[in-house]
Amino acid sequence: MGLNTFDRNYGMSANSREYWGGNNGFVTVVVTLPADVEIGETTVVADGTDAGDNAAQTALSAAEYNQFMIAQLLAQRSVEVATSVLAKGTVDPTVSGFGTIGGNVIAFGKSGTLTDDSFGITFMIERQDVLTAQAVRPGSNYPVPVDPCAEITADLGQAGVFRKKDGTAAAALPVAIKVFASLPVLI
Repeated sequence: MGLNTFDRNYGMSANSREYWGGNNGFVTVVVTLPADVEIGETTVVADGTDAGDNAAQTALSAAEYNQFMIAQLLAQRSVEVATSVLAKGTVDPTVSGFGTIGGNVIAFGKSGTLTDDSFGITFMIERQDVLTAQAVRPGSNYPVPVDPCAEITADLGQAGVFRKKDGTAAAALPVAIKVFASLPVLI
């Protein structure tokens, strides 16, 4: 793909939707969490003591930081518009077809082995096409493949990216990213 095709710009490619934001889509990030890592919210409750209150604040800070890290890595590629509720321990990425690309699913990436009680969050994004794999990196004159979903899952999954409840670095975690071209009908 040459730069003159404008495939990565708002509404300029032949297959783009010509309204708000161009190629809007949805990205679901799934992470299998150990008991000592939380995302977005914490179950640690302040108990009125200095030690208990500090532990609760540290756990909340770590959980919010972990959600921020997911958003930050996605924001390096796409424009985030909104997020879903946090699906804590209710996402099952082990079901048949979870990693299949086709139909409404336009990209998928995974690092590590996920379990059936994983965490999930979905982001509404502009320009979902920036997360699809390409045989030639934009701007390159020769084949340099790029797979943004694989790169993001590798980055998110490495040790030290997430924090434990006590604020220390977490070990490497299994991560998956699934990109949807459009929102299915909600009933």
